[in-house]
Amino acid sequence: MLQYHTIQRTPGVVGLVCAGSEPLEVQQGIIDEIKRRAISGIVELSENSLRPGDSVELLQGPLRGIGGIFERYLSGPQRVTLLVQLLGAASVRVVAPSKLVARCRV
Repeated sequence: MLQYHTIQRTPGVVGLVCAGSEPLEVQQGIIDEIKRRAISGIVELSENSLRPGDSVELLQGPLRGIGGIFERYLSGPQRVTLLVQLLGAASVRVVAPSKLVARCRV
């Protein structure tokens, strides 16, 4: 129990990963992925994370104003794939920086 209280009092610690009240061991691969996404030790989580199927719009670039459907994030939150319909054609998959994509307001 001493380790538990030491961890809980560490600056920046919000809580432990638990199943019920039992602390869990986190796989090293998950820890490595979190560290990979960190910039200067900080991982930013977007409050407006997109989910597959969300209606979105491109905010800048040559496709500015084009709407589409969010498909998924690519290797982290920096790039996304969208399905857009251009000139009445079948849906086209577009890869874009996530900062250029916003959820459509309904």
